[in-house]
Amino acid sequence: MRKLAWYEAIIVLIAVSTIAHYLMMWAAYYEKYLVLRQNLKKSRKRDKKGEPEGSVTQLHEALEVFRPRFRDLLPFLMARGSWDLLKALVLLAQEELRRKEPEVEEEIPEPRRPAPTPRAPEFTYEVATDLKAVSTNNPEMAAKYMSEADESQKKQSGAPWSCEELYQLVRLSTEKFPPGIYFWIVLGTPNRWECMARVLNRTAQDVTTMAGKLKHMKQEEYEKLAMGQQSNAVLDVRSGKSESTASSSTPSAPYVEWTQTEQKQLEAALQQFPKGCEDRWDKIAAAVPTKTKEQCQQRLKELVELVRRKKAGKT
Repeated sequence: MRKLAWYEAIIVLIAVSTIAHYLMMWAAYYEKYLVLRQNLKKSRKRDKKGEPEGSVTQLHEALEVFRPRFRDLLPFLMARGSWDLLKALVLLAQEELRRKEPEVEEEIPEPRRPAPTPRAPEFTYEVATDLKAVSTNNPEMAAKYMSEADESQKKQSGAPWSCEELYQLVRLSTEKFPPGIYFWIVLGTPNRWECMARVLNRTAQDVTTMAGKLKHMKQEEYEKLAMGQQSNAVLDVRSGKSESTASSSTPSAPYVEWTQTEQKQLEAALQQFPKGCEDRWDKIAAAVPTKTKEQCQQRLKELVELVRRKKAGKT
């Protein structure tokens, strides 16, 4: 009979130990079964009741927790125990290292001191002693104001127009303060004649009169004037004549001033009664009570001609 090797001896030892452990688990299970059954019988006798039919089933259900299972065998118990021991050793080593580390005291930040608030400067108010009150009884200032008013009145009361003023009037009436024009500009500049008169330092009557004269210039002369060039027509306009009236035998219609309200009424009527409407101009004239039918037609022609000249001047 040969001697067993060391590993063979270990295998035999584990097998025998496993079988013995398995039998011991069943023995413990059976022992608990007997104890519970005996206790159940005693309680039944105390209550003077017979043994029910389902008592055995209840015992098995109560002992199901203690029933031996495959995972409760000795090799599996040893494997689980070794794994738990290894985890416990690792945790113990970490705890030991943590205990050996020097404790670092947490630095408590010092409370910040509030910044000193600068004191607001104290202002002292003094009464000015070197100023004089404005008085309208000063004869020197009154004479100065009167002379300035006289110069302004002289310039605004029908003074002759220079070429620069005529050029500026064309620019103001077509670009800066355009009129209300149907289909092109829905709303014009309110009080445009007063605005142009204020810029040119003239009265509104002088501006409207000169604008009416400029409407009768020829296209070529108007373009020259719009580009700032002097021509014979400029001299005629300055002297109160019109190039178109001199070359035409038929007298032109007098210039009629239109207010902003009348212009808006005309624009609204033109939009309300488009081309093709029956008695169109009669209805438009009825919408503008202060103007006649011929004046409304002439106004539309003037606006169309003004737009055409403006486009020609830009090109």
